[in-house]
Amino acid sequence: MRILILDDQAGLADTLALSLRVAGHSAFGFTRPAEVLAALQEDDILVTDYDMPEMTGLEVARRAYAQGWRGSLLLMSGRLPSFLEEMLRRFDDIKRGAVTTCSREEA
Repeated sequence: MRILILDDQAGLADTLALSLRVAGHSAFGFTRPAEVLAALQEDDILVTDYDMPEMTGLEVARRAYAQGWRGSLLLMSGRLPSFLEEMLRRFDDIKRGAVTTCSREEA
């Protein structure tokens, strides 16, 4: 199982991937949605920022599911949790109860 991190800020994606590798995980950072979609395997974990210039993290996840990916998704955002919850309600491929949000204070 691999962890693929997608963020338009290369420093953030690379730092998170490096931290996970130091902890013993197989992790890779990406800055372009097309690259992560091409690399994604069926059981990979996808960690993606929501707000990116080419497409949202939610759209990346939708495309990943459409191409057969069935791994776990962690969608992150600096936006308010209520905004994120509303976006996730629209994403019908995620089962009820499988999504949790937290504020920066809780993290």
